[in-house]
Amino acid sequence: EQETAREGACSRQKETELIRTHELVEKFSLSTDTPIAYLAREFNFIRVNDTYASSAGHPAVYFTGKNHFELYPHAENQIIFQNVVDSGQPFSVLEKPFEYPEFPERGVTYWDWSLHPVQGPDGVVDGVVLSLVDVTERKLAELMLERQNEELRHLSEAERKNRELAES
Repeated sequence: EQETAREGACSRQKETELIRTHELVEKFSLSTDTPIAYLAREFNFIRVNDTYASSAGHPAVYFTGKNHFELYPHAENQIIFQNVVDSGQPFSVLEKPFEYPEFPERGVTYWDWSLHPVQGPDGVVDGVVLSLVDVTERKLAELMLERQNEELRHLSEAERKNRELAES
């Protein structure tokens, strides 16, 4: 009986810790400008913060219960998400291109994002937290600078050839 009582107390303690963690994550996600989504292990949205919702062009309640990959089909990302659930290891990527299927006028956007597993009291991954940083403006500026540098190289090369031709 004492063993059963200890197991029950341990279970209640884990439950309390999980509730505290959930409350902390909720407070954090509401107070940040970082888009954050919490998804179940099958990648159905449980909760998104307002920043995530507004960046995606919908109210937060729109996402609840919907599957991430039904809204945003992407085979490579789905494999990455599944690997995080299966391995329990986080994943992050920089400047990952993304196109909104329902907003093609936005064109290609670029995101730094990370995916962190959330384990239940039994140690099994119950879901994942996705956090994103929109780096589109920086990436587009970088691409423009690369194009301008390439044009400058071509002009410089043409100028050099013209000078050599004029000198000969």
